[in-house]
Amino acid sequence: MMNAIFESLGERSQYLIWCKDWGIFSSDEYPEIWTALRAGQGEHRSLRESPGHLLPAQEAALARGMARLSLLFSWDAFIITDPVCFITFMSHDGLLFFYGESKKRLHDLSKRLAQIDLRLALL
Repeated sequence: MMNAIFESLGERSQYLIWCKDWGIFSSDEYPEIWTALRAGQGEHRSLRESPGHLLPAQEAALARGMARLSLLFSWDAFIITDPVCFITFMSHDGLLFFYGESKKRLHDLSKRLAQIDLRLALL
């Protein structure tokens, strides 16, 4: 599913992964993975101190991975592109909301998502 979302975003100069809320289902979280990813990016502050992760275009795969983890952990989080033309909000209850600059971009994403077998969507 996250691959379809990022493919719909197209090439961007930056991606912001903004974690809004976490710890709702703490037994499903693996904070050591998140902490290690952040440390690898030079971020040593806690998630509470620094909930946003700005990643350049050449690190789109890492942005996609971080977004996938926040979805797997059931966190409330945003994916925001730069330039801002597309915003995804992932809710802890499994809902995803999409805001796009154009109906065409949202329609393209809708077609991609409709082709996904949701039983395998998070793999």
